[in-house]
Amino acid sequence: MEIIHGIPHQFRKPAIGLFLDALGEKIVPAMGKRSRAEGLLDKCMKSEGCILAVDGKNLLGMAGLNSKETSFVEAGLSDFIRFAGFFRSVWTLPILASMEHPTATDEYYIDMLAVSPNARGKGVGRTLIAEIEKRARSLKKKRVTLQVVDTNPRAKKLYEKLGFCTIKTYNTYPWGLMVGWTFRKVDFMEKRL
Repeated sequence: MEIIHGIPHQFRKPAIGLFLDALGEKIVPAMGKRSRAEGLLDKCMKSEGCILAVDGKNLLGMAGLNSKETSFVEAGLSDFIRFAGFFRSVWTLPILASMEHPTATDEYYIDMLAVSPNARGKGVGRTLIAEIEKRARSLKKKRVTLQVVDTNPRAKKLYEKLGFCTIKTYNTYPWGLMVGWTFRKVDFMEKRL
C-alpha cells in the first residue's frame, strides 16, 4: 500500500466515485442526482486537501481534509446552482451548511474518510488515520476531528479504537428528512495529539 498526498489525474474519477459510494447519503439527496454530485465534486474537490491509499492502479481509500490553510471541497452557492439548480439549492444548501464544520487554527478536520469495499478490514482506514495524524503534527495541529453519522457504527467503532472521543452529538431530524438523509444523528469526534 502506498500513501499519496493529493489526487493524481488517474485517480480523480475513482476518488469521486469512492466518495459518493461511501458518503453519498449526505450529498446525493441534496443534489437530486448522483451525476450532479459528481459534477460538483469534479469542479470543487481540491487535490491538496486529499490523502489517498493506493495499490498500483487501485484506489484503496481516501481522506478529505480541512484546516485553516486547506479545504477538501470549496463549493459556493453558484456551484450548487450550476449543478443542482436554483430552487433545489435554495432549500437544501442551508441544511447542508448545517453539517459544515468551521475549522479552528489548532485543528485538522477529516471531512471524509472512505475505504473501497474490497479493501475493508485490511488496515487501510488505520493507515490513513495514522498518516493524517502525522501530517497534523507536522502542521503543528493539536487535535484531529471528524463527524460520523449514526448509520455508520463500524466507522465510529474504528475511530474509538484509534483514540477518538465523541464530544458533541447533533440531531439532523427533522430537517434532514427534507433533504432525504437516512441518518438522524451525527457524532462530532476528536483526538488530541
